[in-house]
Amino acid sequence: MIKASEVRVGIAVVEGCQTYRIVNELLRMGCREENLTIKIIPNDLHLALGVLFFAEYTDVDCAIAVASGTSGRDGEIIRSLLDLQIQWNMPIEYINHNDLINCGTG
Repeated sequence: MIKASEVRVGIAVVEGCQTYRIVNELLRMGCREENLTIKIIPNDLHLALGVLFFAEYTDVDCAIAVASGTSGRDGEIIRSLLDLQIQWNMPIEYINHNDLINCGTG
């Protein structure tokens, strides 16, 4: 079993979305800051490409995709991320930024 301090996480985040709650929660759980890589993505429709970058060109163990939630295409985005998750055998978590900022504790 891999320890939280050893997990390498890639965070693909749509430009303009905040990641401090996600990063703070990962740090609280024991992840090391140097094991967190954040990649800014231009818009929701490019999230899958951002995650694919992590899968192909980095050594992350998992990825978090943070969407702005403004495209109205959540279903398509989630399907693309699911396909990547299966293809690369890498856990991918999808987070809608609007849900994140409205949830109180993050």
